Amino acid sequence: MIQFKGAYFYRSAKASKSVLVQFDGVLLHIWQMTDPFCRLLTSDVFTLQPSIGRGKRCIKLPNGGKIETEDITAFSMLRTRQRSLCSYQSGLGSQRQLIWLVVAAAALGGGLALLHAIGCFK
Repeated sequence: MIQFKGAYFYRSAKASKSVLVQFDGVLLHIWQMTDPFCRLLTSDVFTLQPSIGRGKRCIKLPNGGKIETEDITAFSMLRTRQRSLCSYQSGLGSQRQLIWLVVAAAALGGGLALLHAIGCFK
């Protein structure tokens, strides 16, 4: 699990909340660090914004919020995990396409065999 602290900004709000961010390999969990300690958001959709140099790193969330962190190591680990997850999912897409192609070819072959059996081809 990747875990780091950051500042959570909801939409265009100027004030931030101190948060703990956890990534379990699938979901990004955002916990409010101040009282009351609670989960603000859980999402499997988020965008890592590129940054130049040693500045703050930013994560865009689907609710319009963002998280800024200075933990470059954790952000880098998160980027690596997200890339490997994306390449794994795109590999699954290729396998699905191949399976559908095989199923379609088998259906076409079966249909042609049936037509030949009932005498449509001479």
